[in-house]
Parts: sequence; structure tokens; C-alpha cells
Amino acid sequence: MALGVVALFPDLPNYRETALRLMEESSRYPVRRLDYPEAYCIAVASDRGYIVLSENGAAYAAQFLYARAKVWRALEVLLELIRRGLVERGEVYRYERETLHKFPRRDLERLGFYERRAEGAGGEGEGS
Repeated sequence: MALGVVALFPDLPNYRETALRLMEESSRYPVRRLDYPEAYCIAVASDRGYIVLSENGAAYAAQFLYARAKVWRALEVLLELIRRGLVERGEVYRYERETLHKFPRRDLERLGFYERRAEGAGGEGEGS
């Protein structure tokens, strides 16, 4: 936090109002409704230009439907690390193996990962 890259926020009235509005708005879509903690994070991130880190499906969908904030799952974090050259593509498979969290197949296919996983390709595939 001293470096200014992580922030903790109390429950501030202006963000509370926005979060409640986002929760109400989320109920209009055929996806899971936003819960207050995710809605609050999205409210803060929208106002301050932050990225929300969440595996919550409703929070992830919000960025495409009605919220201004970016929401990253672990997959987007790994993709950013790959883009910056900080980790290799194989870390996506390693993450899945070690956490037992499987990324959506359609996302991996879209990003060119699934073919290698399905082939069981040695070094970076699931079988390594």
C-alpha cells in the first residue's frame, strides 16, 4: 500500500449509493445479480480508474453490460503478466493445475490456449 498500488476504502456514502444503483441495475440482466461487495468495488474502480480483481461472474459481466470499470479474473491477470514478459504461457496451465480452477474453455479457445491443452502438448500442456 505504501507504493500506492493497493488501496483499502471505508464504506463511503457516495460509493455506497453508486453500488446500490449498480445492484439494482444488475437485476435487469439475465445474469447473476451483483452482490454489494463487488458492486462497491466496481463503484470505486469506475470513479478512480482502477481495475477490479474478482472471479465473481456477475462482476465480470458488469463491465460488458452496465459498468465503466474493468474487471479482471485470474486469467486476465495472467494474460497481462504474459504480455509484459513476466511469465510464460505455461503459467496458465500451471495455475489451473495448482488451484484446480479451470478457466472457461471458450476463453482459452479464443486466446489460442485450448488447442495446446487438448493436444496434451508436453512442456506447457496439462500433462506436464
